[in-house]
Amino acid sequence: MARSRRRRWPLLVGFLLIVAVAAAAAELLVRGLVEDRIAARVESEWGGTADAAVSSTLVLPQLLSDELSSVELDIRDAAYNSMTGISGHAELENVRWDGNDVSASRSRMEINVPAEGLEQAVSDSLPVDLTDVAISSLPESQQMELASGQQLAVTLLVTPSLEGDAVIIEIDDVQLGGSLPELDLGFGEGSTYSISELSDLPLGLSPTGLTVIDEGVLLTLDSG
Repeated sequence: MARSRRRRWPLLVGFLLIVAVAAAAAELLVRGLVEDRIAARVESEWGGTADAAVSSTLVLPQLLSDELSSVELDIRDAAYNSMTGISGHAELENVRWDGNDVSASRSRMEINVPAEGLEQAVSDSLPVDLTDVAISSLPESQQMELASGQQLAVTLLVTPSLEGDAVIIEIDDVQLGGSLPELDLGFGEGSTYSISELSDLPLGLSPTGLTVIDEGVLLTLDSG
């Protein structure tokens, strides 16, 4: 009897090892599928590329309730309205999906919009057609400088900020090229223009903060 039990023990251990390996493989497979599905949904909203990372908690048990405790997202080369080259990081809590839709009880995201990614958005918002627009950041004063060359040599000093769900700029200073001293551009100091409306963002996000940084602007988005 004792010899029989000794023979069964290695078989039991081997069986348990096979079950453990199969469970681990299934967890990795399902985790990868879930992360790919969430990333694809984000890419469909923002464009560019996205990577999703599910929390370290096992995914398989969470699938029973169709809810994940937390997910982190990274996006690159995304676009929204006329803003391009966006990169960002998001943290989502209690993530659920219904068909192709992804929702979360709480979402927080920080996105970087490079200065060159704002050039088209700013140009489109102004009441005059500027060419060869280049924007540079002045983080120490929370301003940006817009310079236009060729036919219309104009330099604008502007302050970007939030007004409700819109990113706006206020013109602080206008300088014309030496050959255009009397040109009326239709705007001046104190004029404000909306450069991007952020009222219909995915995951229930709304803008809550804007900071000028060396590379461009940093936008904070929150669903709270």
